[in-house]
Amino acid sequence: MNHDMSLLPMLFSALQKKMMEQHQKIMDLYQISKAHMPYIMMLNTNKDGMTQHELTEKSFLDKAHTSRSLKELVEKGIVEKEDINKYKNKFKLTQRGLEIAQAFKAEGTKMHQQVFETLSKDELDQLKNILTKLYDAIE
Repeated sequence: MNHDMSLLPMLFSALQKKMMEQHQKIMDLYQISKAHMPYIMMLNTNKDGMTQHELTEKSFLDKAHTSRSLKELVEKGIVEKEDINKYKNKFKLTQRGLEIAQAFKAEGTKMHQQVFETLSKDELDQLKNILTKLYDAIE
């Protein structure tokens, strides 16, 4: 390949960083960190709650990380622990947690529209195909 592709990863990183800056404002407002976000978003899509084990498996993060994050989220009143039994406790979002998840979802939608409205439907389809090929190439 003769083209200099060395800038491509930096461009992807810069785009992702700009998008995360908007999310950081929400995290600062609610005094949460990036470590908390996967759990808030997973619990938002699982209204019946999830066990710590389920959250660990779905987040691809280790058990200690999940345990620490859930403890912090409970302390902040974002997540509540539903005691079923010692090993099957379910975690659910509180009203405050639902509010945070909604704020992130709204900001994400706004950012996606802002970023992707600059592309035509054909360009979006091409981008999807290209990114899929790139992803598949490194599996």
